[in-house]
Amino acid sequence: MGMRKNKTRIVLTSFYILLIVITNLRINAQLIEDNYGYGIGGITKAENLFDELLVRKSEEKLIATINKYPGNTAEDKAILLDVNIDFLTKNYKNADYKLNEFIRLRANSPFVSFAAVMRGYIAFEAKKYNKAVEYFGYCKKLAESEFGIRGDSVYREIAHNCLFWGGVSLCQQGRYGEAKGLFEECYRVYGDEERADDALYILGISEEINRNYEVAINYYNTIAKKYPYRNTYLASRIREINNRLILREAFTSIDILENVRSTAEKITVQDSIGKLYEKQDYINNAEADLQYLRGEAMNIAGKYESALLEFKTFLENYNSNAELNEYVKLGMGWALLNLGRNKEAIEYYDELINKDKPINARNKAAAQMYRTIALKRSGNREQAVKEIGALSIEPNYPFLGQVLMELGQIYYEGGKFDDSRRTLERAQREASEGIVAVRIALLLGATYMELRQWDKSVIEYGKAEQIAMRSSINFMPQKEWYLAESRLKRGIGLVLSHRNAEAITVLNTFIGNNKKDKRIDEALFWLGEAYYRSDLLKNAAETYGNLLQQFPTSDRREEAMYGQGWAYFRLQQFKKSSEIFDRMSKDYPRSKYAMEVLARQADGYYIMKDYKNAAEQYRKAMNFSPKSDEGQYCSYQLCHALYRLGQYEQAISSLLNFVRNYPRSAYAPYSLYLIGWIRFQQKDYKEAIDNFRFLIQAYSQHDLVVRAYYAIGDAYYNQGNYEGAIEAYNNVVRQFPSDGLAPEAWRSLQFCYMALGREQEAILIADSVISSHPNTPFAQELFIKKADMFYSGMRFKDAVDEYRNFIKAYPDSKRNSEALYWMGKSYVNLNDNDNAIDAFKMLEKKYPESEFTAMGLLEYGLLMKKMSDIKKADSIFQVITKKYPDDQNSAQAGFERAVIKHEMGDTVSAMKLYRETADKYKGSEFGEQSRYRIAGYYRNKGLYDSARAEYKIIAESMTDVSLSAEAQFRIGELWMRDTSWVNARDAFNVVREKFAGVETWYPLSMLNLGEVYEKLGETDKAREIYNALLTQRPDDEYGKTVKLRLKRLEKK
Repeated sequence: MGMRKNKTRIVLTSFYILLIVITNLRINAQLIEDNYGYGIGGITKAENLFDELLVRKSEEKLIATINKYPGNTAEDKAILLDVNIDFLTKNYKNADYKLNEFIRLRANSPFVSFAAVMRGYIAFEAKKYNKAVEYFGYCKKLAESEFGIRGDSVYREIAHNCLFWGGVSLCQQGRYGEAKGLFEECYRVYGDEERADDALYILGISEEINRNYEVAINYYNTIAKKYPYRNTYLASRIREINNRLILREAFTSIDILENVRSTAEKITVQDSIGKLYEKQDYINNAEADLQYLRGEAMNIAGKYESALLEFKTFLENYNSNAELNEYVKLGMGWALLNLGRNKEAIEYYDELINKDKPINARNKAAAQMYRTIALKRSGNREQAVKEIGALSIEPNYPFLGQVLMELGQIYYEGGKFDDSRRTLERAQREASEGIVAVRIALLLGATYMELRQWDKSVIEYGKAEQIAMRSSINFMPQKEWYLAESRLKRGIGLVLSHRNAEAITVLNTFIGNNKKDKRIDEALFWLGEAYYRSDLLKNAAETYGNLLQQFPTSDRREEAMYGQGWAYFRLQQFKKSSEIFDRMSKDYPRSKYAMEVLARQADGYYIMKDYKNAAEQYRKAMNFSPKSDEGQYCSYQLCHALYRLGQYEQAISSLLNFVRNYPRSAYAPYSLYLIGWIRFQQKDYKEAIDNFRFLIQAYSQHDLVVRAYYAIGDAYYNQGNYEGAIEAYNNVVRQFPSDGLAPEAWRSLQFCYMALGREQEAILIADSVISSHPNTPFAQELFIKKADMFYSGMRFKDAVDEYRNFIKAYPDSKRNSEALYWMGKSYVNLNDNDNAIDAFKMLEKKYPESEFTAMGLLEYGLLMKKMSDIKKADSIFQVITKKYPDDQNSAQAGFERAVIKHEMGDTVSAMKLYRETADKYKGSEFGEQSRYRIAGYYRNKGLYDSARAEYKIIAESMTDVSLSAEAQFRIGELWMRDTSWVNARDAFNVVREKFAGVETWYPLSMLNLGEVYEKLGETDKAREIYNALLTQRPDDEYGKTVKLRLKRLEKK
């Protein structure tokens, strides 16, 4: 575009490009980190963009246009020129009155639009911005109408100016949102008019103020493309560079800088190209601004030596620019900090701090803060703490959050964790910028970890993750690192606070998203711990194994071996656990786990019944640490191993040595008992009796005393000494009537009396017990337990008799409903359906409020269903749901009714009953089963939206984790059937995050998720999913499938 006509200048006061803004600085207390961050500073408010001269000049131009306007309109011209005299003499009220009258009385005059815009200028000049907006709006419509009628371009120019000045008037009132629309129209509809580029420039400034830097760049760049020679060119390019630096586009900025610097030189010297440009506005000294920006660009690019050279060039050529001078010195200090030249950095900071009257007080505050960092990095921590402390109590210090964070980290590094916590908690209240807040949260989380306040650490790491996720990478260059750090540490904190299910999801996310992170072994270790503590032992063993395989030199290797050994031990895969513990003993002979490893190796052999190796390992462990608790345990277990090997004399000798060496050990009484038991097994009953009597005498208060008495009775019985046996058994029932051995002792007494031919006494034993101990729980318990024993032994007829006798003996017992219920169940098992029905009916009639009544009715209904009396079964199930709506058996009753209807082909009624059960007993087993049937029905009918709605409820209930995981999987599966890949992706990601480790549905979801990403064309994410699954399941069918898919992706 060529030159355009002379343009009135819009004055932007003191609009310097102040790139280092402390609100975006990231203060790093570690050695040296790449960049603190940069932003914009010194932006003049939008309402100060325009001065009075601008409006005056616009008015002058309008008057000139009126004078030149052709036609016989002398009277109208005279009126308007007279109004101008009032305007110049600031007689605004009189001028506005005349213009209003002119518009009212001279509606057909070609100067009505002129009068209308003059009213706007006058209102603006008088600072009546609300009126100005009104007048400019009216004038725009009027001028557009006149242009349509008369076709004179002067009216188009007036309409354009009305838009522009209407927008400025709105800005003066802070109504930037409304102004934006006017400025947009100003340059889009009237792009060939003189204010179009001004409108773009103001739009850019407005977006900068709102921190919409990408949008601002677009506006500035539009000026460069559409209006390359207008007077906003240099200012807009400098603003564009500044914004790109804010977004850390250092190299793009450097490229533009070279071009703009060349153009600025041409304009200055007015060569043949420079003469094409209008006089440049909105900027005082472009060369100084560009030189400063070049230094900042080098800082952001990490070229600190080059940054120093650029800043020194600035000081040599533009040192008189006081405000930029301060920012240059801050930039030089930053470059020197990153170069490790801390003392030189301090010199520049001291210049700003000791300056009598800094142009910008925040610059001094920033220098004070950076000085403390330089002191700390140079090793003068004591002075750094002193100065930070002084800053932290300074009134209205603008960077309080940052300096408190630095102080907190110093305390943390010095091991003063309580001081660190208090300081960081205060810092958190003061911090406002994301990059500072995320670092405070991470550091506070680490402090809580040191203080073993795991739950609080989890909260802080969660905060850090959320802040990082919301932040732009432009303002948080190390965003991915912050996310990884917060997730890893949060996962560890969750494990330590016993929130293992949450930890599994978080740690799997970290592993899946950070495969090249050097801390993957740490994540795998804690993931293994989370699985182990969740009793997902197979997953734990596999995860520990992955760590050992992928990171053979990891610092966590010893602990991973220990964890894997324990996981296999608890899985009862003792051969594997022993192999691992054996290898661990060889690799880490001085391990802190050595004693326990030897003990668990021995336990593994013992449980596998490999008593020979068990004895050998117990002996090793015993000798390793004989006085420890684990050593005593192994010494005791050695005796058991020898006993199991049939080496009775060695076992007895070891047991006697144990009692001699550890008389106060908790295992000592058991050792004596085992000696007696071995003698008993050897049929050396006399010796056995002596050993048991010694146990009773030595440990008279021990729980084993009752067993010793009972064993003595058995020994006498086997000797044929029934009187001695009777005495021993009586010691059990008299001294320990409530012990579990008492019923056995009573029965043994019966056998003794029978052996002595005293049958009547044997028969009277039960009556004797009940009559002699009528108030003991044992009396009723003896009856019930005896009946229960018959039931469990499938002696259902005897069980019926015992339950009936119990009801007779204890007609008022609270346990009669229980007896009736089990009597009915016994009849069912005898196929005596009539008596079973009578028992269940009696239960309902006599004990309607008993917990066993609903159970009995349910059994009654199931019996009727089995007998094919479907109608009767349905009515019984209906009674249960109506009479016992809050009983858990009602859920099954409702479910059974629905099944009956379904099997009869009444799908409508079945679905209605499934629905009632699902909604009424939400969260129960049969409530969820009912909803599952509903969802399955919709799924089979192709009603996928309805099916998904039901599956969603199941997925969120978590009553049955496996069922919930399947439901969430089905949601994704149905979205795949609909080829709705994005929704399918989201559904499978829920399984990934919420049901990690759930067998079948988690790996299936991961496979489908990978396939979905392939469908979406996101092959990198598909690989990520497949690799994550391969890490977890390298050797099973899922792993094999993943390997095939990864090979397929390689061919794409």
